[in-house]
Amino acid sequence: QTSLGPEAGRHLATFLQHDRTLQNLDISCNPLLSEGVCALLAQCSRLRILDIADTGCRGELVHPQLASLLQRTSSLTRLSLAHNPIEIRPLRRI
Repeated sequence: QTSLGPEAGRHLATFLQHDRTLQNLDISCNPLLSEGVCALLAQCSRLRILDIADTGCRGELVHPQLASLLQRTSSLTRLSLAHNPIEIRPLRRI
């Protein structure tokens, strides 16, 4: 844990816009909250592994971004959302 907050999500998203080599990103146990996670998810479609467990993101706020990511990505093989208050039912439509 490095205590990355919501602003870090925006910085990581900017980094991922230009990076073509990073495949695994584990930012679990950091207080990114929904704001930081939502900013980040838009740029995660090239990742193979994304761990956003225990980041404090709330389901109703991240469902649209998660759905969009899951529809756009062909490379993501592992996504961890553990220990976040996320209702999985809305994502079952994908």
